[in-house]
Amino acid sequence: MRVLVVLESMFGNTERIGWAVAHALRPVADVDVVGASVAPALPGSDVRLVIVGAPTHGFSLPTAQSRKEAVHQGASPDRAVRGVREWLDALDASASFDLAAFTTRVERAPRFPRGAAAAAARIARHRGIRVVGTEAFLVKGTQGPVVDGEVERAARWAATLLPVPAGRTPEDVGPLPRS
Repeated sequence: MRVLVVLESMFGNTERIGWAVAHALRPVADVDVVGASVAPALPGSDVRLVIVGAPTHGFSLPTAQSRKEAVHQGASPDRAVRGVREWLDALDASASFDLAAFTTRVERAPRFPRGAAAAAARIARHRGIRVVGTEAFLVKGTQGPVVDGEVERAARWAATLLPVPAGRTPEDVGPLPRS
């Protein structure tokens, strides 16, 4: 089974969570991780699950304007190109795959039901794609870092997205990479 993880990350926090998700799935799937700016509009026919990850900006997916604001706050300009919102809009949904979405959000922000993961799920459902999960992971501030324990929680969440073959677990791949 193939899984495609598509990430938009301004300060590296969403990317760190995305790699933890990918790492957790590697015992049970072939996993590719790509940035939203270079992700293919048509995932391969063998892709059964697409996982998108993006930071929450203004209670939703980042926009071109919110990415520009992140650059003014210190994000690299090369991270301000096409994001998950634009990728989902351009996605050729003729292929048959499920989608899961996660977001990173500042821990002190109010827990509104909206956010980047919910927005991505809404777009996917509108395009006829089945959504199999959404989740939010916490960062300490706009630039991070990821809150202690969230990388491990991301790995546990990822393990719920795919069936695990008998005798294999996400722990089979060893400790999570440090980044």
